[in-house]
Amino acid sequence: TVINDAIRDRQSLIAEMDKSWYRSTSDYTASGETYTLPTGFKQWEELRRSDLAAYPIVPLIDYNDQDANKYVYASLWSGFYAAHPENIAAAGSSVALISSTQFRILPAPTSTMTYRLFYQRSPTEPAADASNIDVPDNFQEVIALDAALYLASSVDAETADRIERQLAAALAAREREYQGRDAGRVQFGNVRM
Repeated sequence: TVINDAIRDRQSLIAEMDKSWYRSTSDYTASGETYTLPTGFKQWEELRRSDLAAYPIVPLIDYNDQDANKYVYASLWSGFYAAHPENIAAAGSSVALISSTQFRILPAPTSTMTYRLFYQRSPTEPAADASNIDVPDNFQEVIALDAALYLASSVDAETADRIERQLAAALAAREREYQGRDAGRVQFGNVRM
């Protein structure tokens, strides 16, 4: 529908202005190398070790680079990880996206390790009779004007121009609202992100 298209078109702007709106998390307990991304996954943010006090970030690298170093990691670090599992994120562990539905952690973590994935989710598509849309309240006007502009542009140029001016004013108002705001900052343990 026109509303869904407007939401998808504005999602990156909404996420930029209010980083917390589409931000989601998913927790994983170590169970080998390969893990399934959550339903609704749209964009990777970061993977953190949630079982360690400092919540270290596991670096995201290119799959081919990770694959090329797979056996180097396995032999070089295996004894070190067994003796010092707290260092796995800082000393060679990496994560790579395998496909649009899976990621891989190398070297394969031990069963005591837990991870938290931070990611941007896709907006929830409204049902045909829904009255709520998956955008912050102050963006509903922008979405409605986007949809109205799309519909009016094929019918009446004067109306489309008026809607375009209203849309520009609504977007400027949203930008003023979010300037200087600490949007998207969340507390994770003792680490502020």
